Amino acid sequence: MAEAANVDPALVRYYFSDLRHLLTEVLKLLVGDYRDRFNSLEIDPDKPVDALEKRVKHIVTFLAEESSFHELFIEQIVNGQDKWARETRDNFTDNFFGSMNALIQAGRDEGRFRDDFDSRFVYIAIIGAAHFLGTSKTIFERLFGQDLKPSDVAEEYAEFLSSVFLHGIEKKV
Repeated sequence: MAEAANVDPALVRYYFSDLRHLLTEVLKLLVGDYRDRFNSLEIDPDKPVDALEKRVKHIVTFLAEESSFHELFIEQIVNGQDKWARETRDNFTDNFFGSMNALIQAGRDEGRFRDDFDSRFVYIAIIGAAHFLGTSKTIFERLFGQDLKPSDVAEEYAEFLSSVFLHGIEKKV
């Protein structure tokens, strides 16, 4: 780290007593970036289909670009026990699931989405599917070759996932 930053290694040890503290600071920057990008999506809660598509695209493209984010998030936040980890975990869950749940309810109220599924499962499934693209390097390379990166196909994958999820929750007319 010190070499990459072109600083004395003692400075890294001074400011970040150990690797966990350094990774936590990196994760704080990534969490802020994730929120900033999410907040710039211009999600219209009155258009639940469009809003869900934007959310899926956001998480897929973010995790494809920042492939270490999800792993760090699990290690430092989901499994973390300090105050920041608990607050961040609860805030992410409450805000991101809460707003997605509201979109699903709006879609149900419009008659667009079925009533017979648990929106918590949709939330978990979107995270899992988005995470896999950026973190499955060996499988990705086997399927797509070594010339492509996950970020190269992230938008296409996000469109695919959106379609799968939306068709799965839409009411059949």
